[in-house]
Amino acid sequence: MLASLVAAAAISVITVHSGAPPAVPGKGPAIIPTTVAFGPIDPNGVIPLPDGVPGAGVDNWDIAWPLGALARGTNYAETYSFEDVRYTGDCEFAVSIVPKAKGKPLPAPPERAISCAPGDIFLVSTQTGTIGIARGPAVGTLTVYYGTKQVSLKVPLVIQ
Repeated sequence: MLASLVAAAAISVITVHSGAPPAVPGKGPAIIPTTVAFGPIDPNGVIPLPDGVPGAGVDNWDIAWPLGALARGTNYAETYSFEDVRYTGDCEFAVSIVPKAKGKPLPAPPERAISCAPGDIFLVSTQTGTIGIARGPAVGTLTVYYGTKQVSLKVPLVIQ
């Protein structure tokens, strides 16, 4: 079911066509973030891997164990996904890790423009780069930009 794989500068985007019918027009967001996770980098380069479970009866995505506590000064695998339920056109996405602080941090600038269409699920993997923010509570955020709108998924983190 894999339609395309785009790889550049240590970022890969896999588009899976779900075959699911698009949502009813005008109800809720047109693109829905579904996963944002940070974990160890596979030294063997095997994962992340789409449909890596032999005999599975459903499409799947094999990623490193997601971690909530990240060590300052370490580089992690960053994996995230989102589903397009009714938008057609270009969309962009970005992930950020920011300290939890008073006020609302600005979303990260978009990392990549891709073509989005209803029924597509996007699986994205890259690396965080060395975590350099201060120790303490943080937030990992996936933001998807489409048309004039944006939608985000946040996960709590702790930088140790």
